[in-house]
Amino acid sequence: MTAALGTRAVRGSLWLGVVNLVSKSSQMLVTLVLAALLTEGQLGAVALAVALVNLGQVVQSIGVYDVIGRTERDPRRTAGTVLTLSVGAGIVLAGALVAAAGPLTALLGTPDAAGLVRLAALGLPFSAAGGVQMGLMHRELDFRRRLLPDGGSAVLGAVLTVVLAACGAGPSALVLGLLATAVTQPLLGA
Repeated sequence: MTAALGTRAVRGSLWLGVVNLVSKSSQMLVTLVLAALLTEGQLGAVALAVALVNLGQVVQSIGVYDVIGRTERDPRRTAGTVLTLSVGAGIVLAGALVAAAGPLTALLGTPDAAGLVRLAALGLPFSAAGGVQMGLMHRELDFRRRLLPDGGSAVLGAVLTVVLAACGAGPSALVLGLLATAVTQPLLGA
């Protein structure tokens, strides 16, 4: 049993490496393209929107992996409860970011980022759902299955961002790519 677990862990680590290589390479491509096509001010607005939404993702995902990974109960049943809580938190955080985007971005000196923050916040409930799926895959050490939802959604979001940026969409290119990534991850994970 221990040897089989060790083999699964090694195989899982290799698959996780592939997943990270695909998703990080996509992020690097997006960063390089946006650096070439956007102005400093536009990059600042994008950075602020991404930072605020990333903060929302951290808040909504607190404990998801731990609860699913460590429960002694049926993990799928527990995942249903965690999914409800996490998506609910994502909806509340998205609503809060949408409502507070104007004053918050003005306070931070980048009022032009308010629309980007509002649009990017819409992805929070979807990334919450994807996080629960990833938690189940982690518990089962099934990192191979992560390639499609993690890597596939990252590639799709990166391609959309690059195409939109090349067509002159400006800062919204990245936010639409992030939104596409957030929406497709749980869809591809299903």
